[in-house]
Amino acid sequence: MKNLKATKNYLRSVGRQTVANAKNVLRTKGITGSDLENSISYKLVKKGNSYILEFSMSEYGEFMDKGVSGNKKKQYYKDETGKRRKSPYSYKDKMPPAKVFEKWIAKKGIRGRSKKTGRFITRKSTAFAMAKYRQIHGYAGLSFFSTPLQNILTKFPQNLLNNIEKDFLKSIDPKTK
Repeated sequence: MKNLKATKNYLRSVGRQTVANAKNVLRTKGITGSDLENSISYKLVKKGNSYILEFSMSEYGEFMDKGVSGNKKKQYYKDETGKRRKSPYSYKDKMPPAKVFEKWIAKKGIRGRSKKTGRFITRKSTAFAMAKYRQIHGYAGLSFFSTPLQNILTKFPQNLLNNIEKDFLKSIDPKTK
């Protein structure tokens, strides 16, 4: 079968749906217009007699999808099969860079206060406190990519077989729709 038009179209639609659903989950979580959202994509690649559906996103996306365990609290995510798994990433003895939080604090206009005195504290101190908190507690996994992928994979085998059947029937009798 040289012409696998229905199968290729189906694989492309799976790619489009997965990417669209992943972006939609990010939007519902309040992460819109981000570099992460813009980096999520797919492509259909032909290797020999096979077609491979490849998904890609920024490296940061995998951390957001699977979460990062802190050194005191473990974080979990749902994989593409729906199983709850422990995050493969963790802050053991290092904490995230405070400079990242400094930029975010400046952008959001956040001002930290001391619990003891009630006075404002420096942006650098606030950023350090936030980085220390993340080192201890980590980030919860959003499963923004694995959940939509799981939803599509539940129907994938049957739908793929239906499209392969269409291509097969079309190769036998070109008049078949």
